[in-house]
Amino acid sequence: MIRFRLISLLLGLWTILAGLPASAQNREVTGTVSDEAGPVVGATVIVKGSSVGTTTDANGSYRIEVPGTDAVLVFSFVGYETLELPVGSKTRVDAKFAQTSVEVEELVVVGYGVQRKSHLTGAITKFNPQDVIDVPSSDITTVLQGRLSGVTIQNTTSEVGVAPEIRVRGSGALNSGGSPLVVVDNFVMEDGLQLINPQDIASIEVLKDASSAAIYGSRAANGVIIITTKEGSAMQPRYNVSVYTGFKEPYELHPMMSYSDYVGILKKEQEWGGASVPVNDLAAAWLESQLGATDWQRLGLRDRAMTTNAQLSISGGRSSLRYTMSGGFVLDDGLMKQNFNNRFNMRTRLDAELSKYVSVGTNISLAYTKSQRPTNNYVDFMRFPQWIPARHNEFTSELTGYPVGSYAQPSHFNTGTAIYPVGEVDPETGEPTLVKANPYNSQNHNPLSVMERSSNESEQYQVSANAYMNIKITKDLVFRTANSVTARYNTRDTYRCKDASKDGTPSEGAFLSTFRLNWTTDNTLTYMKRTGDHDLNIMAGVSAEQATQKIVKLAGTGFPNDFIKTLCAATSFKVLDDDGEKLTSTELVPAHNLLSFLGRINYAYKDRYLFSAAIRADGDSYFGKNNKWGYFPSVSVGWRMSEENFLKQVDAISGLKLRASFGATGDNSLTADATTNLLYSALYSFGEGTGTATPGLANISDLIGNPDLGWAKTHEFDVGLDLSLLKNRINLVFDYYYSVTKDMLFLRTASSITGHTQYWTNQGKVRNKGIELTLDTYNFAKKNFSWNTSLNFSLNRNRLLDLGGEAQMIKEGYSKERYINIVGQPAIQFYGYKTDGVYRDVRLALQAAGDPEHPIVVRAQTPGKVIIEGCSDLRIAGSGIVVSGLWFRNGCSPTGSVIEYRQGSRHATGCRVTQCVIDGFNPGSRQTKGNWVQLYGHNNRFDHNTVVGKYNEGVTVAAILNGTDRQHHRIDHNYFGPRPVYGSNGAETIRTGNSFTSHTSSFIVIEDNYFDRCSGEVEIVSVKSGDNIIRRNTFFECEGGVALRHGDRNTVEENLFIGNGKPNTGGVRVINKGHRIRRNCFSGLAGRRSFAPLAVMDGVPDSPDYRYHPVSDVEITDNTFDDCTPILFGLGRDFERTVPPEGVLFARNRINASRDGEVYTPYDDLSGITFSENRITDKRHFKLPDIAAARKEQTGASWFDYTEPRVRELSGRVLRVEAGRNTLLDAVSASAPGDVIELASPGEYWNDAPVAIRHYLVIRSAPGLDQKPLLRYCGRGGEPMVRIENGGHLDLSGVAFNGLPEEEVRDPKGFVATAETMIEDYTLRIVDCDFSRFNRSGTYAVSCLRGTFAPWIEIRDCRFTDLPWDAVVLSRETDFYGRYNVERLEVSNCLFVNVGGRGIDVACYGYDESTAGPDVRISHCTFRNVFNREQGSVIDLQGVQKASVTDCAFDRSGRGGASIRFNEMRWDEITVSRCNLYESGRIASFWNTGIGDDMTGYEPRYADPQTGDYRQAPDSPLAGRATDGTNVGIN
Repeated sequence: MIRFRLISLLLGLWTILAGLPASAQNREVTGTVSDEAGPVVGATVIVKGSSVGTTTDANGSYRIEVPGTDAVLVFSFVGYETLELPVGSKTRVDAKFAQTSVEVEELVVVGYGVQRKSHLTGAITKFNPQDVIDVPSSDITTVLQGRLSGVTIQNTTSEVGVAPEIRVRGSGALNSGGSPLVVVDNFVMEDGLQLINPQDIASIEVLKDASSAAIYGSRAANGVIIITTKEGSAMQPRYNVSVYTGFKEPYELHPMMSYSDYVGILKKEQEWGGASVPVNDLAAAWLESQLGATDWQRLGLRDRAMTTNAQLSISGGRSSLRYTMSGGFVLDDGLMKQNFNNRFNMRTRLDAELSKYVSVGTNISLAYTKSQRPTNNYVDFMRFPQWIPARHNEFTSELTGYPVGSYAQPSHFNTGTAIYPVGEVDPETGEPTLVKANPYNSQNHNPLSVMERSSNESEQYQVSANAYMNIKITKDLVFRTANSVTARYNTRDTYRCKDASKDGTPSEGAFLSTFRLNWTTDNTLTYMKRTGDHDLNIMAGVSAEQATQKIVKLAGTGFPNDFIKTLCAATSFKVLDDDGEKLTSTELVPAHNLLSFLGRINYAYKDRYLFSAAIRADGDSYFGKNNKWGYFPSVSVGWRMSEENFLKQVDAISGLKLRASFGATGDNSLTADATTNLLYSALYSFGEGTGTATPGLANISDLIGNPDLGWAKTHEFDVGLDLSLLKNRINLVFDYYYSVTKDMLFLRTASSITGHTQYWTNQGKVRNKGIELTLDTYNFAKKNFSWNTSLNFSLNRNRLLDLGGEAQMIKEGYSKERYINIVGQPAIQFYGYKTDGVYRDVRLALQAAGDPEHPIVVRAQTPGKVIIEGCSDLRIAGSGIVVSGLWFRNGCSPTGSVIEYRQGSRHATGCRVTQCVIDGFNPGSRQTKGNWVQLYGHNNRFDHNTVVGKYNEGVTVAAILNGTDRQHHRIDHNYFGPRPVYGSNGAETIRTGNSFTSHTSSFIVIEDNYFDRCSGEVEIVSVKSGDNIIRRNTFFECEGGVALRHGDRNTVEENLFIGNGKPNTGGVRVINKGHRIRRNCFSGLAGRRSFAPLAVMDGVPDSPDYRYHPVSDVEITDNTFDDCTPILFGLGRDFERTVPPEGVLFARNRINASRDGEVYTPYDDLSGITFSENRITDKRHFKLPDIAAARKEQTGASWFDYTEPRVRELSGRVLRVEAGRNTLLDAVSASAPGDVIELASPGEYWNDAPVAIRHYLVIRSAPGLDQKPLLRYCGRGGEPMVRIENGGHLDLSGVAFNGLPEEEVRDPKGFVATAETMIEDYTLRIVDCDFSRFNRSGTYAVSCLRGTFAPWIEIRDCRFTDLPWDAVVLSRETDFYGRYNVERLEVSNCLFVNVGGRGIDVACYGYDESTAGPDVRISHCTFRNVFNREQGSVIDLQGVQKASVTDCAFDRSGRGGASIRFNEMRWDEITVSRCNLYESGRIASFWNTGIGDDMTGYEPRYADPQTGDYRQAPDSPLAGRATDGTNVGIN
């Protein structure tokens, strides 16, 4: 009823006012308004002395009704002098404006007045809502977000109807709040930003510094926001209607793991040695498999939330009376169910000039809001188990006994007798046994049932009326009185049905009403005088206000049913809740009175030198009698430099002003009982026994009053610059501020002996300092189109300087979270448990919506002391997250990726990982693929990390593009430690994109990193996308370099490549177009082909994305090459790559002392390459250029000191072992890394199991023995005698092996071999050892197994005799991915006699340019009667890229096939020289390019073959014919 009457009253008033300007009209007059540039749009045309008016349209035309022939038209527009033209009898009147010499300057609203913008000396930001009038919004705070420098507006919830948190220049309070003061039309209105329609606002000013805000004294410490509403104009009624409607949808839900996936992880952990999977979890997963997963997040949200906003306004009047009226409504549904906010408001404003001395005005506004908030949090839906259905279906009804359609609750499945088929598998039936389980042990009900059986609704009624009167006492002196009254009535009704939250809870209802009445009166006297060069403005005033509040609470319970929810149906009422808070009471809050005296003086000399000073004295009734008054002065100065003669002649500068200010503001955010002990209703016990409860009064508040409590004051210094350029088309405002808040209003814990828990005190000091920058540009303006740009930047640094002598203080938040205040750090920080320690088998998932400028930081308490081991990984999703100080070691990721910048389908944006270490976080097999760090999303950073010890396949850091452009990631200042040769492709250190992202522009920056012997493959940095930058990196002895493999327009600059003459050290490989390779330094690089210091490739015609696009438009300039192998142009030409480089500029490069005597090697036509201004020198002492590339000490985690493990270092301990059973086995088991095991006797060493080598070990015979110690095997069949396992390195010398078993069933498989699928590399040296005798085929003397890799193996002075099968086998990688088992093999001075299989077998199946191996060197070996079966090969080198076989003798070997077999590519480096082939197979080579013409076929003559001496006799034709002058074959 009240709402209906108010609306009817306003509609009536509206109708009356709308009729005011109506009058008789005689005839129509038309015309155009223009200036020198053309038509003027929006000019005002008014009939003088009336309210009849209009504005010009887009063509500058107007149409107006005028009375009679004596009418005069008045034409006006900002920036021009007003024109008055008589109409007479004319029907067309055209007007042309001339530029005015009087500057029309923008005015800015300040406290209790306005001021010319050019004369401002404080930090004030003005915002014009008309600039964003078309932005849909339910309140102005949505529009203001991000548009005001120094002002942060942050939503604390996704619910509608909840005011955001607003901060101006940081926060200077810990307990008393930090929201700014809101002033609407000169009157304080605490919720003005939420209740005023954006369409009703004329301007918004934010007073940010103390000199501007000090005029508001005790309430301005957190800044002031001044809102000025629109007023009417002297013209005919103008109607404005604005309506929009739209909808909102949740754009992404939280990715939640299903229970089945969760149990799958638990089972995997159990397989790895973890705890058994709890039966309750197994039961939950089984239920989910039967019921399916419930999407609880969707159940808590609307599929589509509607929002509607409608506004209507009327304005007009005449010169002496102007009016505006507006009304509208907002219907806004939240995304969550049970959430809406509907607002209806009306406003009317009248401004009248009663005479030339007196003007008055009124402003009345009405608002009604009805809202509903969810009764439970969205988190309740997100975390609720997905296996529980919302309501019972037939399956769960039969299982639990509850009816179909009723709400399904967790307790229904936890009966204590419920059984589930999740036990051990019955061997007879093959089915799981039935066991008792409680799948989810909780009494809380499902969130949907809580929501649908609870309600929380609020209503707010507000009436605000203010009136003013201005009296012009003299020409220069004006008195103003302004008075306001605001009444607010808020109600909240809540109801919760019986058993809503859990079984057994009663039905409860509550009512809360708050009535607030505020009145204010402001009276000011203003003197304004301008004479000559002096401009003076003096204001003095007095202000008084009062705020009263009455609160009524009522809570009932025990309703007979849930259909009648009125409180009168309750059977009992609750006075207190479980925490002692009052639920039923009537409270009259003591009036809050404020009396103020204020004054201000503004002075300008020559409009150039500016001065302003102000002071305000506030008396507050809430403070004690000793501290009732607070005084808040301010002073500011300004200098308009642009008005000086030396700058007036600079046409580009329209305005330049320097300003500085200092002032004080206060904080009076207190409750009524902060200084006074108030009495409340209480019960006293009188009489005998327990007594009789007698009502009375007592101070039962938690708070004890502090009569000595004083004001909190903020002192702030501000210096700023205002700059306008190019006739005000570019405007720049810069501010630096420094503020300190001292004597903060701080809520402390009281001693328990007082009977209270808290009290207010003045304690602590907080500092805020920062900079603000605002840039506005007016780029383009035409009749129907304009383009303006606005940019603002703010940086605030907050620090707690003092806490009353304490170092820190911890407090609890709303949801039991904790915060900490630490002196010397930001004032308020999140506080959690200490994190130092070792964490095993943890999967860290961080997902949050932070601000990259003020990120959410997750850091180790002590960097490096948070150690993550076992089956663990880290996932980051959302925005603004920084992770630092973690150490991943002794473990592996369950998914292969240690760190991923995503969680499920949600990627990371603006996130960062820094100061972390990943150290040897490898899986068990080197062929298990996994990229250690995967970058998804956009604008992420990976910096100052140390990454070492990666052995398995996969990239160290990979940027995953997924087909999207512009990732803008940054990878910088990392230390990438030694990575050994992997033996295949897929072992890059950094990779951007993949083979199918050639046309993707990723804009990734890789800079200032240190690559230390990263040699996984040829592509150390593999660029497979476009528009990236690789700069200032150092590549130290890396076997490979930067490969511009796919993508265009990449830049490689200022990098340092240091090879020190090490083989395969490389530089840059160029493919595709548009690259810039400049100012790099290449020193001592010895790589060839794809490993060359610089290789420009041939391309494939019409190449698909994943092959080789031709090279074009590439600039290679200003680089330095010192002591390097030749540069290669046109590399890779073959049947497919036939397009030579085109449009390549090779200019201003310095080349010194090129290796091999060549500067470059052409592989194809060079006509597409332009050489210009290059310098070639041959200086011994060549000075490298000073390149600012990364130094090792500048990179990596600062807390981590990486020490490379020295695995082949002797310990100095010698363990002597006698012959016997398992003596060697036991000694090896008890050994430490670097020990020497010396076989002391020449007898037999029998072992029941393989001798396992798990670290660096030397096994040798003791010196002086007349016979080699003999190793024998008596263990399980099919095993080797000696097995090198993960971490093992072996030096073996002076030992003999015999393969004949103790029993037939215990045949050993071989003599020396590796375990299968090792993660770490191994090395093997065998010197002066004998290998002989096996009973069966399929055996070997020395072999590796699949998934193993050795950087080098050396076999020297050994004898392989009477072996039924192979001798040396290093060819276990049989797929065609280009993998191989050994990088470099050296076999020298070895004898192979009577070997039924291959003598030496090394293979690399498939071809890939990413590797440089295998590299095989065989010299001075003798092969007699070796592998004479059909198609046999004595030495089989399949796919070996480098091979040298020299000075070897082949005697009756390989007669069914070949002595040496190659399967090489055309460019492989194959050499065979000075070998003798007597009645032996041929040398089989695909290209025959490396076989020398010095081969012979003499019959060898041995010294004494009967005794096993196969050295050449002195008269042998092979004596002295070797390349080194010795014998061919063994010596």
